[in-house]
This record gives sequence, C-alpha cells and structure tokens, in this order.
Amino acid sequence: IRNSYRGDVQLHLPDDSFYDMKQHDSLIIYDSTIESIMLIAASPVLLEPQYFMRPGWNLVSNPYKVSNPSLTTLYPSAHSSAFSFTSSAGYQSHDSLITCNGYWVKLSTGIFSAPYSGTERSTDTIEVSEGWNIIGSLSGPVPVSAVTTSPPNIISGSLFGNLRGYFPADTLNPFFGYWVNVSRPGVIFLNSTAQGLNVPMQKIR
Repeated sequence: IRNSYRGDVQLHLPDDSFYDMKQHDSLIIYDSTIESIMLIAASPVLLEPQYFMRPGWNLVSNPYKVSNPSLTTLYPSAHSSAFSFTSSAGYQSHDSLITCNGYWVKLSTGIFSAPYSGTERSTDTIEVSEGWNIIGSLSGPVPVSAVTTSPPNIISGSLFGNLRGYFPADTLNPFFGYWVNVSRPGVIFLNSTAQGLNVPMQKIR
C-alpha cells in the first residue's frame, strides 16, 4: 500500500473514524456486527502498461546501448538464462542481451517501470532467417505500420507480443520482444521516429 499510493490511504470504519493504513500494517476489528468497511486511497501510482512484466516467463529485449549488457545487470530478477529463437537455429541460451534480438527470460519478480536506461537507439536493422524469429525493440515505441523490410513484404501476418498470452502487436514497445514470421531471409528496419511519416520502403502488408 505504501508504494501504491502517493496520497493518504485510510480505512473508514462504521463509527466514522479513520485508520491510517500507511502507518499501520494491520487492524484487528473485534465488533462482530461490522459487515463491511471502506478503504479510501488517494493519488494511486498508475502502472505504465508498456513496461509491465509479470513474474514468470516474459519476452524481453535490450532497447539501449549499454556498457554491460549482461542479463543479470539488465534484469536482476532474472531466474533463467536468456533464450533467443530463429527457425534456422532454434532456441539458443545467452547470458548477455544484444540489441535487436528478443529473448525469453524467466523473472522471479514483476517489473513495474523501465528497468534501466542507456544510450538511446532510434533506428536499427535486424537480420532475420526464414520462418519464426524473436526480435527486439528500440528505445522508443515503433508503430508496426512503420516497420519496413528488405526484400519487401517478407513478413507473414502479424507481429506478436506476449502479456498473459499472445496478442497481435500494433506497436513495438521498449524492453519487450516480439515474434515475427518471415517468408525468406532478409532485414527488418525499425525507426521509432517514423510515426506519421511516409516511409519510402514497402510497409508490412
């Protein structure tokens, strides 16, 4: 409760008294006639959905240039190795996270804000092999509509993220990884400044 609200968190009792739940961890109520109580909390700390990662397996990436890209430095709650995937190589285990790649990582605790920062990456190219690949993201959101490829139109279907299950992504957000299926080997171009621009290369179908 202390970390979830910036303002007061008060328990409103039936006798119109208040109990400060930020100062006390518990309250024992002896009156057996009380059937309900009201908790009044002010100024909640709202989570940013683009940064929320649950305990357990998550698709993650390294969106920044950092001096130490080791998994335990970037994600201290990691409880596994980082696993990349391409159809040509299958799953590969890593102890460092290079930019452009996405990884499966098991976290022992959830993450509720941007876990770290570094030198920003606003553009990058990602080499992909035919079939399914897990790719990473940039330091800023990338609209899927602005993602381009060479050769053109090699992406089959949607890009998929994973938050409590798979979903078709409309934006590639920092720190997350995404599944992409391509019809032939090629290169994917990401540009986080491309929102609203006319991208000269062929866009995803």
